[in-house]
Amino acid sequence: MYPHLHVLLPSSSPGIALEARLYLSDVISSPAAAVEIEYCPVPFSASARSRPVDVGHPSNEQSTKLNAWLKSRAVQRLIVACHPWGKLGGSCLDPVISQHLVTSISGQHIDDSGLEAGASLTRISLARGMPNLQTALLTWNVRGVGVSQGSLGLLGLSNRTNERDLEALEDWAFEQFSVLKDYRRMGYSWGSWTVVTPPRSSAIGLLSSVLLVSPPLSIFTLLALPFVPIPNQSFSKSLEALMTSSNSGPDSRRHANTWLAYGANDEFTSRETYAKWGEDHRAMLSTGALVMRELEDAGHFYRHTHEGQWLLRVFVDWLAGDEAA
Repeated sequence: MYPHLHVLLPSSSPGIALEARLYLSDVISSPAAAVEIEYCPVPFSASARSRPVDVGHPSNEQSTKLNAWLKSRAVQRLIVACHPWGKLGGSCLDPVISQHLVTSISGQHIDDSGLEAGASLTRISLARGMPNLQTALLTWNVRGVGVSQGSLGLLGLSNRTNERDLEALEDWAFEQFSVLKDYRRMGYSWGSWTVVTPPRSSAIGLLSSVLLVSPPLSIFTLLALPFVPIPNQSFSKSLEALMTSSNSGPDSRRHANTWLAYGANDEFTSRETYAKWGEDHRAMLSTGALVMRELEDAGHFYRHTHEGQWLLRVFVDWLAGDEAA
């Protein structure tokens, strides 16, 4: 694994902490990373089995020191990523997040058209005219997954608690990174529903893009039906509310967009369902508010090498804002 901070952060409920992993682009890509790690008041981890450090209490001396250290990183871009359904083994250690998404901010092992293999994300960004930003990636385990405390119930199908916890994590992250210029969300599979939650006022005008990887649209549609006794708003209505709220911030030039990436052989949602969903949102497609990417021979889990390479390319294009690539 890439080096990261393995911590416990406050949820939206008093007394319940969430396991989180925080990756910093300069630490995982710089030759001087060892020096940066040495000065951090919280030990870095490169293991899936490390024990998280509780830094969620502002009165905690270690939390105060970490806050000062993180502010010194001058992070300008924040990505928050949400994992697949925990009841089927989903966690923030899923390779889609811990390998492919993290690699996209590290700038390692990227092969881009016109640039030699191994070119860094910095060079790709400059080639496309996008300023390279110091990036932080925060991902967490929802309640009851890993060492996150609490529970989401027997089936874990209600998304309301996840939405409130996302807001709590955003509050913590915005406190650590006070010079942010860009905020993005990424949700994989079930996590897609959480990241289309309309942002709080503190994030309005800052949220620039949301990436949904293989959202199980058929399941989301079923769970939003009136006879299902689960308090969930429909996925499409949440997405529409997100787009409306994120476009109403003080910076009128900022227009958040949505990317949707999926495999044509997805085990939970048919290719036709994705196509129909795109057709239903064709107005967003025509304006660039929605970008859709399809991999012909990929399934839902992206475990094959070519699937991972394609997904990495999607992540890099998403960060670079390259809709036509």
